[in-house]
Formats: sequence, C-alpha cells, structure tokens
Amino acid sequence: MIKIRPLPLGIFLVTMFALPPVILPSLVNAIPIEQIPKLNPQGGLWVSDRANLLSRAAVTQISDDIAKLEAETSAEIAVVTVPNTLPYPTPKAYATALFRVC
Repeated sequence: MIKIRPLPLGIFLVTMFALPPVILPSLVNAIPIEQIPKLNPQGGLWVSDRANLLSRAAVTQISDDIAKLEAETSAEIAVVTVPNTLPYPTPKAYATALFRVC
C-alpha cells in the first residue's frame, strides 16, 4: 500500500498564495464561446479577432480572400483569435465547442 504524506505547511502556503496570481489573469482573459460573434458568410463576417492580433487591413484582406475562395469553391472558412482557450483543456477542445455553437 502506498502512503501519501501531506504537504508541509510551508509548501502548502506557497502553493495557495503564489499560484493564484499566475492562474487568475489567465482566467480573467478567458472569453466564453458565447461571446464570440457568430460568423456570418452572408454578412461578410469571416474573421473574429478577440485577441487583437490582426490589423484592420489584415482582417479585411483575410475576409476578402475567404469570400473569394467561398465564391469559387463553396468552401467556408472562419478565423477566430482568442487570448487563451480556458476553461477548455486544449485549443482543439475550444475549437470543437466553438464549431458546435456556430
């Protein structure tokens, strides 16, 4: 039988007070999927840049390229940027949940 020792009080206190300042800012920046605008090909909305990674010119260029591709092939592409994918365990899990909502 494996015995598990309790953490010494010092380690417990460091964990309790040192980790929240590291973890909480990530949670504050989390964007719930429901707050991502619904992408609407008919309305020309192909890009949602919630992480502010793209310039307006880049958003316009990407949207134009996607619209052209959709017109030529009927393929639909959406671009979404977010600061992080919390509370989902992986970016793929976030993307899957986002796809299901849209």
